[in-house]
Amino acid sequence: MKQGIQAFISYTYTKNDVWLITMKDMMQWVKNPIENSHLTKGYWICQFNDKIKCSEQTSNSTTKKVTFAAIINVDQIWIWQTAFLVVLYIVIYRYDKYMQEKKKK
Repeated sequence: MKQGIQAFISYTYTKNDVWLITMKDMMQWVKNPIENSHLTKGYWICQFNDKIKCSEQTSNSTTKKVTFAAIINVDQIWIWQTAFLVVLYIVIYRYDKYMQEKKKK
């Protein structure tokens, strides 16, 4: 049985509020970042091994900390890494575009 990919983003605020956001939610955000603006802060640092780990770094320590984890099948690792990088690139690109439009207003 192939495990495939399970992805989540957990947001931890100083209030200890936590969201679990699935890859579907992430793809929805790619389509419409303004309605899902709770996914827009900071920049991403990622490392790849048997699990993909990303953490969001922000200049303000009171801001949220983000971890992104994907559990993947080892024999399909390169497929999921490529797919993940494509999704991550689109998310960052859309976030950047969204912030530029926000500054214009």
